[in-house]
Amino acid sequence: MLITQRNWTLAIWIQFFIEIIIFIAIYYYFIYLKYQKQKVLFYRTLLYVYIIGILFVTLLPLDFQYAQFDHFHHFTVHNFTFPFRNVIYHYGGAITNVILNTFMFIPFGFLVPLSFQYSFIKTMLIGLMTTIGIESLQMIFSLFCIGFRTFDITDIITNFIGLCLGYLIYYIDKKRQCFVK
Repeated sequence: MLITQRNWTLAIWIQFFIEIIIFIAIYYYFIYLKYQKQKVLFYRTLLYVYIIGILFVTLLPLDFQYAQFDHFHHFTVHNFTFPFRNVIYHYGGAITNVILNTFMFIPFGFLVPLSFQYSFIKTMLIGLMTTIGIESLQMIFSLFCIGFRTFDITDIITNFIGLCLGYLIYYIDKKRQCFVK
């Protein structure tokens, strides 16, 4: 069976989410239930592990061995100015990329307000700054040939949509808890 870059990337994503789900289950049964009154500890630990996972998936691997600082990596300005360009032109894996980028930031949308009791606006600003920071680092690493990722406005938009969906989950759960009590 021929393994393509697209299949490899999808396999890495699936493995990452399975590992996170296993970690959450282990943490829930062995730590959270034991220290149930310390919910903030649970949420902050999940947020920390989630952020480490996001940085791992979005920024690594870095290739310092072959970095060449005497010339800049070629990239186009289309990724900055033309949202959903890959989807419109039916580039391979574009739909998968949009879906994965959206789902990637859903946990951020509910873990931040659960961990720090932040408002909608503050959560959105922190999430937007995080996704812009990640995309900017991808561009800087690409410019210096130590990464193969690029800055893409579509990623920022889809991450923000995922952030909003995550906050919506938090909001619905918060309202549901008000009705139960």
